[in-house]
Amino acid sequence: MATLDEFKSAARTEIEAKKTSNGGEGLYKTVNNVRMEFSDEDYEQAILDNATQNYEDQEYGYIDARRMDYPSIEDQLDEIFHNGVDSWKAIIQQVKDDNPKPSE
Repeated sequence: MATLDEFKSAARTEIEAKKTSNGGEGLYKTVNNVRMEFSDEDYEQAILDNATQNYEDQEYGYIDARRMDYPSIEDQLDEIFHNGVDSWKAIIQQVKDDNPKPSE
């Protein structure tokens, strides 16, 4: 698993590539309908934002993935009622197995 510093390094490479890919004109932002070139601080913030997002996706992305894969509460209750707790546990365990925590 990558560290935040490794994500920052990758983000810096990606942002620098974007910065020079348009003929060396740099990157721009729009503030109050005015197009402005990124400042050095804007580049640093973009790198930090990109790295932080990727790091958090790595560390916590499994939570959203599990949330999307779990059956609805209604379906879970139906499963317990019709097929028992062991069947429900197997369904929940499969979701957890398909979306493991990063430390697992």
